[in-house]
Amino acid sequence: MLHRSYTEIPGFQEDYQEAQEKQRLQRDSSFFSEVPLEILRGIFVSPLTLRKVTLLQIVGNPYICGGPVTREDSISFLWIISSEHVPNNPRLKKEFFKKTRSHSSETLDGAICQYLEDQWMELEDSAPSDSKGVRRSIPLDQASTAASYVHLLASKYGWGEQYILNMPISRILQYRNLIISEIDPQHKPASLAMNVIREYNERFSRMLKESK
Repeated sequence: MLHRSYTEIPGFQEDYQEAQEKQRLQRDSSFFSEVPLEILRGIFVSPLTLRKVTLLQIVGNPYICGGPVTREDSISFLWIISSEHVPNNPRLKKEFFKKTRSHSSETLDGAICQYLEDQWMELEDSAPSDSKGVRRSIPLDQASTAASYVHLLASKYGWGEQYILNMPISRILQYRNLIISEIDPQHKPASLAMNVIREYNERFSRMLKESK
């Protein structure tokens, strides 16, 4: 049966509504950052903040800086975003590392990729990796990532540096989108629902070609 539109392809309405609900929930939950998230059995993490992004950049973690990822990189990333993380505390770090032993490298990597996709959801291109597992790095132009966002929000809202550094990145990106939209009304923030539309539209185009 040839569909007249991508909206008639089975599954579109469900996927579209699911994407809308996921993004709404992610946006709302970013304002309750004190609640840890269990992304794997026994492993609880906090939202990604500018402070944590900067720390991950300092240690050169490939999930943020780009490059091939090892199991050690995955565990190190999880430790830094863990709700149990305390800098310079070898005992807590060792206890946390024990919790990762029951999870395969693929499981750790998959959980981190999903976590990053959720945290960077508001960014126009939030895909955390390519098919080879090489992570896209965050571009640095005239200043660090942290300095860029601190400058943007401090200039607009007058918030202090420490307050912004400890703010979840998913909240920061929502404010960023609002600021950009004030300057450029044509700006289109990232939308999971639009991704679904593009996916089904491409599927519909392939179906039309195959029907000829």
